[in-house]
Amino acid sequence: FSGAQPISGDESRLTNALLGAGTGVVGQGIASGLGGVANRARTAISPAVQRSIEAAQRAGIPLRAAQVSDSQFLKTVQSAMDAVPLSGAGGMARRQQEGFNRAVGRTFGADEAYLDDAVMAGARQRIGQSYNDVYARNNITLDDEAIRRMLEIEGRAATNLTPDNAQVVRNQVQRVLDAFEDGQVPGARYQNLRGDLAEVMDGSATGQLVRALRGEIDASASRSVGGADAEALRQANAQWANMRTAESALQQVAGAGGNIRPSSLYPLVRNGSTAEMRELAQIGQNVLKDPIANSGTAQREL
Repeated sequence: FSGAQPISGDESRLTNALLGAGTGVVGQGIASGLGGVANRARTAISPAVQRSIEAAQRAGIPLRAAQVSDSQFLKTVQSAMDAVPLSGAGGMARRQQEGFNRAVGRTFGADEAYLDDAVMAGARQRIGQSYNDVYARNNITLDDEAIRRMLEIEGRAATNLTPDNAQVVRNQVQRVLDAFEDGQVPGARYQNLRGDLAEVMDGSATGQLVRALRGEIDASASRSVGGADAEALRQANAQWANMRTAESALQQVAGAGGNIRPSSLYPLVRNGSTAEMRELAQIGQNVLKDPIANSGTAQREL
């Protein structure tokens, strides 16, 4: 190619051809060297990160070469290339984000590339209908185990809260006991009771104890339901917990476009979600998160 190009009076076609050939050889050497770096870096990946890579592949999330390597050099190059036009990095990032959105959405029955408001509203309605269907067919019992744990919660409130706040928790315990005075309540009444308790739940110590109280009547409700309804309820509970985690993640800036930022999930899963969602949160931290502190200088120079 170099030998075929026009030359000026002080240039030599032969020299240009030799320089072009030499550059090709050096370039091939660099490419081969990078391949060796990548292979060596792959073997240095920790078991936890390797598990996340395998989980991402099972979930259908496309990964880049730098993300399946422990090479800081490759990660730095990939981070810089993300903003370079015609590199293909933008399209790959979009496909990866869509794959991650779909994987998160599947944990609550929404296999969509973007989790916008309409998708989330549809998921909430679908899961809510699952609850309605189960409880329309079943009465709910407050068993001895639930009552014992509720009284323990009341005791913790008396010990750890001010008298006024402890009285709030005590009032909610009495509300539950009054509702179950006859031993059983229809499923619809149980759902109304859950809504009443939700009005007292917040991030305070008092609200957290009321949340624990509601958790005990939920556990008793699960024990009241048997057969296929028990499995349907288990699935609805799991999907609801995952959906709530996704809703929290969508409150961040990326959520305006229906995207779940991969690194945002890990701090949220401790608030209640399934092992499947926790695995995706680990993928976000271990594999998809860009580890390079980025001010944009590298992209502008490149």
